[in-house]
Amino acid sequence: MKNTKNLFKINFTTYILILTFLFTGYIKNIILIYLIIIFHELGHVITIKSLGYKIKSIEIFPSGGITKIEKKINSPIIHDLLISISGIIAQVLLFFLFLILFKYSLISNHTFILFKNYNKTIIIFNLL
Repeated sequence: MKNTKNLFKINFTTYILILTFLFTGYIKNIILIYLIIIFHELGHVITIKSLGYKIKSIEIFPSGGITKIEKKINSPIIHDLLISISGIIAQVLLFFLFLILFKYSLISNHTFILFKNYNKTIIIFNLL
């Protein structure tokens, strides 16, 4: 079994950003942002594992995450496409989860709008 401590890393500057948000009272914001980022990376991880590739590392940065994998350069292009879009698909699924939570009044209107804006921004950033 591979040591998961070496597999999952959080960049030092990410800790500084999280502490800054916490000390300035933007707790909900930082939770939503990193929930989206982690869910996005989870989408990549599920696809990578289902295609049979090995994950070298997952690193979370202040502006997103990077999942490094071991695969051959001449792997099928469809695999590359599936791995690339799986993060965005995970975010769309997370949006529907938040939509259901909002419809049943389990989260506030403010939280849903905040989530929707962050999620949309991260999706657009990933499509670039």
